[in-house]
Amino acid sequence: MLSGISNLGSEASPHSPLLASTAEAGSRGSTGSEPSRTYPPTASPAASRWLEACSRLDATNPLVVGTATAVALGLGSRIWHRYGRRIRTVDDLTPADLSPARIRGTVTSVGDADGFRLFHRPHLRPWIRPPRGKGGLKGQTLSVRLAGVDAPEMAHFGKEAQPFSGEAFDLLTRLCAGKRVQVELFQKDRYGRVVGMAYVRPFPYLVRRNVSEVLLRSGLAVVYEQSGAVHGGHLARFRSLEAAARARRVGMWSQADGELESPARYKARLRGQE
Repeated sequence: MLSGISNLGSEASPHSPLLASTAEAGSRGSTGSEPSRTYPPTASPAASRWLEACSRLDATNPLVVGTATAVALGLGSRIWHRYGRRIRTVDDLTPADLSPARIRGTVTSVGDADGFRLFHRPHLRPWIRPPRGKGGLKGQTLSVRLAGVDAPEMAHFGKEAQPFSGEAFDLLTRLCAGKRVQVELFQKDRYGRVVGMAYVRPFPYLVRRNVSEVLLRSGLAVVYEQSGAVHGGHLARFRSLEAAARARRVGMWSQADGELESPARYKARLRGQE
């Protein structure tokens, strides 16, 4: 019987399943490791929750919240730059401030017949007030040149004043000094000033008056039409007001024709004497 079993084993094919299983088992036993297998990747619980949240079409979607936050921050920054930031000097003005744009403030002093210094008071911070005393105003005001007009020149550096420069200065002082004004900003000039159209209320709640128009109507300024002149769309009206003042012979137009010298000619004459 043992002989038969021996013969059966000797006659078994090397490719028989029994021998293959025995060989595989022997191989496992000799190496001690499983054959390498590849498993599909699985998302972590946190990633799954994130993907699920991003697929929701409601206000809890992180993408919606992030986009809304970015838009709100950008819009808030622009609003603050335009209405909350205080402009201390002309050097602080950016191109966005000269688009043109309007600012409000208090006139702290009148320098000549067509210019003043303005303490800017932002729309979103109306409680800000100019500091008391000239020392506190240093580096805190903008030098504003009235747009579209040229008033008689006052005495500067030992040079004589033009006729009616004092009257023009007094009128501008009465209109603006210590008052809250609105200024439409256009551009900077070569003298470190900002050229702007000023508007002031003669009394609270009344319509604002264009300061340049008041000077022209009173015959205490002429239309400025030299290089770099800015009129803010008012050139035709300014010319009409100047012509009406000349016809009525008020202010500087009350002088005899031979005595009248425009501010532009006056400045050109003085430059020729230097």
